[in-house]
Amino acid sequence: MDSFVEKRAFGRHRTNAHIIFSYFNKEAHFDALTINHCVTGMCFISTSRCQRGATVYIRTKEISQSGSYAEKTRIFRSVTLAEIKWCHEYYKKNKKMYAIGAKYFGPEY
Repeated sequence: MDSFVEKRAFGRHRTNAHIIFSYFNKEAHFDALTINHCVTGMCFISTSRCQRGATVYIRTKEISQSGSYAEKTRIFRSVTLAEIKWCHEYYKKNKKMYAIGAKYFGPEY
């Protein structure tokens, strides 16, 4: 039996932030909700599909303040550019959704 090997270099932090994303230099924007983030990127869900390899502009609308707010937002970028690394389709209550992984551009803090 194969065992799962974690390939991530940084730990993930659960986040419940409402965000807006758009393809870089495009007017149309889409709502999404973050699932988690780390120093190098984030995972979010949306009803809009993202193209792998696309550059997106991500901006935070609102972050849930339940639990330890300081810990949850310690490395969370509220405005950033990122590259879409993956986009997986799934269904929630018969509604098509997408889980999306984005890797930040720029320096890692």
